[in-house]
Amino acid sequence: MPDKALIGLIGLAAIFSLGHTADHAIRGDFRWPLTLDSAPAVIISFVIYGVVALGLYLYSKNKVGPGFWAAFGSVGLVFGWVAHFSPFTDQPPGYIFAAYESAVAGWLALLCLVGLMVVLMLLLCMQVIYGLAVQKGSYLQSA
Repeated sequence: MPDKALIGLIGLAAIFSLGHTADHAIRGDFRWPLTLDSAPAVIISFVIYGVVALGLYLYSKNKVGPGFWAAFGSVGLVFGWVAHFSPFTDQPPGYIFAAYESAVAGWLALLCLVGLMVVLMLLLCMQVIYGLAVQKGSYLQSA
């Protein structure tokens, strides 16, 4: 039976991710027609949402479990850190905030980014704890 807390966190991550994707679109990272500069961002967005949808489908069929979500969350955290928090980024939080004329819009964009990162950390921690509990045999499945 699917874990409702896990599904809730995935849903929350999807909402923050949609907000973050909208932030990229508003800041002009997605251009139409697609260019060599904007195509990777669009492709990455489609891949992320496709993997989430496929993962939820496979999770509902008991084909994937905690390991999938832990791995996906880990990749998402690393990607988010490199893209926005590492010394190698060209789009740190200050850049995102400064891209908006309205402070409210800038804070909302940052809320989506930070919220997404926090939820990905929670997903990862939750699945690691679940995996350790299953290994020790102490996990009790709730109905």
